[in-house]
Amino acid sequence: MSDKPADAPALRAKLLRAKPADFGLAATPELPRVWGAMMEMRIGAADVSLVVVAEGSTSLYFSTGGGVIGGGEHESVRAANRKLLGVIEKLFPELHALAKAALAGYKRPHWIEFVSELPKTSTGKIQRFKLRGR
Repeated sequence: MSDKPADAPALRAKLLRAKPADFGLAATPELPRVWGAMMEMRIGAADVSLVVVAEGSTSLYFSTGGGVIGGGEHESVRAANRKLLGVIEKLFPELHALAKAALAGYKRPHWIEFVSELPKTSTGKIQRFKLRGR
């Protein structure tokens, strides 16, 4: 257990900046695009962040303080981790259909592309023009 409150924006930013290689990971037949996930939810007065990584790391962070780090050391947690990442992998093809049904035409993405790294400036801002030029 950790006594330090979770900083969800910092945790989210760290995970989004990470690359699969940072965790010693590569694409697999089961997970060709997904290597990690972060799910945020509110439970009572706390914001709770669940972080799972394909090598088995699974942690739960509470904004009110504390958390469970290293849950992936337990086989039942590792199995749930693999199941969650597998579900996310399978749902990827549905993203575009969901956006089409739920969003006005001008708000919908015209394409969905998965990249291992986002082009950034020296100050860390995403260079959107490079993404559009692909």
